[in-house]
Amino acid sequence: MIESKDQVIRHYQGTIDKAFRWRLLTNKEWRTPIAERKWTIAEVVGHFAPWDEFVRLKRIPYFLSGDPLPKSLDVEQTNRERALTSQSRSQEDTIAEFIHNRKRLITAIEQIENERWEREYMFNQTALTLSAYFQGLLEHDVHHFRQIASVWNKEG
Repeated sequence: MIESKDQVIRHYQGTIDKAFRWRLLTNKEWRTPIAERKWTIAEVVGHFAPWDEFVRLKRIPYFLSGDPLPKSLDVEQTNRERALTSQSRSQEDTIAEFIHNRKRLITAIEQIENERWEREYMFNQTALTLSAYFQGLLEHDVHHFRQIASVWNKEG
C-alpha cells in the first residue's frame, strides 16, 4: 500500500531506471508481443506517455486547485492510437519519450504539498486520497512491467 509521496516518486524513478535497460532489447524482443494476441513491448511502453501526461496536466492540477474534475481520456481510443504510433516509432524515441514524461511527472508530484496526500478528493461519486489514486496507477505500472520482464527474461 502506498503511504507517501516519496514512495510514489521512488517507484517512478525505478521505472525510469528500468527504461534505460530497455535499450538493451533487440528489435525482435522490442517487437515481441507480451502474450498471444497482446501488445508488443513497444506498444506497452508507448502507451504510458499519454497517461503520464494526462495525470500531470489534468489530475495533479485538480488536486492542487479543487476545480471540477476534468474529463478522462477515452481509454480504448487513447490506447489504440498509442499502440499504432508505437508500431512505427523507433525504440529509442519511444523510450526517450517515456523517460521524459516520467521525469516531468515526478517533478509535478514533488510539487504536491505533503498535507494534501491524505486529503480526500472526489472522483465522480468516489472519494479518494492521493495515496489511493496513485496506488492504482502504480499497480497498473507493475502489471505492465511484469509483462515486459516475462518476455524479456531479464529484469525488464
